[in-house]
Amino acid sequence: MTATLLPLLVLGAALPARLEVRVTAAAPGGGADLEDAGLSGALAQALIDAGLPATRAHDSGAPCHEGCLSVRVQRTAARRFVVEVRAPGDSARAQLQLAAGASSFDLAHALAIEVEVLSARTHARRRRPPRAAPVMAAAGETHTAPVIADDAPVPAAAPASPEAARTSGPAPVRFAGDDDATLPHSPIDDAPAVQAAPPPRAPTVDDARLGLDVAALVLAAPPGDHHLLMYGSTVGARLRLGQNGDVRAGIAFLHPERQSRAGIRYQRELQPMELVVASSLPRLRALRVGVGAQATLASGEESGRERPSSWAFGPIGRLEYRHAIRSFALLAALQIAMHPPRWHTGPRDPLPLAGVPPLTMSAGLGLEFTIF
Repeated sequence: MTATLLPLLVLGAALPARLEVRVTAAAPGGGADLEDAGLSGALAQALIDAGLPATRAHDSGAPCHEGCLSVRVQRTAARRFVVEVRAPGDSARAQLQLAAGASSFDLAHALAIEVEVLSARTHARRRRPPRAAPVMAAAGETHTAPVIADDAPVPAAAPASPEAARTSGPAPVRFAGDDDATLPHSPIDDAPAVQAAPPPRAPTVDDARLGLDVAALVLAAPPGDHHLLMYGSTVGARLRLGQNGDVRAGIAFLHPERQSRAGIRYQRELQPMELVVASSLPRLRALRVGVGAQATLASGEESGRERPSSWAFGPIGRLEYRHAIRSFALLAALQIAMHPPRWHTGPRDPLPLAGVPPLTMSAGLGLEFTIF
């Protein structure tokens, strides 16, 4: 309460000796001078608490002469009021709107503070030329909206029929210092709606900087002396380069290939490792073409005895199709790798299932997941 009364006490020292308070409420079907006795009395008591000799106009039969201010408060909505202070030859007006949760005590003292502000302005304008100045309404412990002051008096509202009230538009609000310019006051319900920005697009696997893929793999070689058919799985990591390019490193884990000849069991084990740089096609972004290098570790057994391991190196071409589904993608890939004999390490083994065929083809089908 101290925070509410302090502005009243400070402003009250500069005001005239007597204030006449009149409160009218615009009710549907009621007259323009219908007085809200409860609000009028609460406002007069709030001014008296601040040390001002205020009375209700209904209780004071004396006319308002020089040195007397006439205060008129008109309720335009549930929490919106128009406050007008009239002095001989001068007047000021402002709009005040309180928060929905404001109590009757807050309402009376917020109106009293607004009366003090407007009274001080009318008293000061009698000693200096008028100037336009926006006024902010204070409401003590409540939050209030900005208030626009005006020098023009508020004419008494004429009774209106319910049909005219529904069809008539909002009255214009006049600003201080500008007699010709008017601005229509839009009700809160008619305020233009603010259109929210569309939500950001959910990131997909194509937006990922790093992805991990897992796929089933089949590795084969053309029929002939270097027959090969193996299957297993492959794991790879993809790093995006720019908008269309990426680099992929992968390794395959294949089941051994076994064969028996003349009572001797042979076994071949291959583990390909590759590095491929790929780019999407301009008009088919889901299709990617890449080239790189492959290194294959070859080892095996002969009747349970391990044979020496060797390496085979060569170029590789990759054709890949990726169908993105949010944070993962369906992945299908075809690869062709060449392993020239001169790019093999170790001596060439003439036994069956030895070494890596000069030409291999592989097909994979799996999923790719986004890491970040």
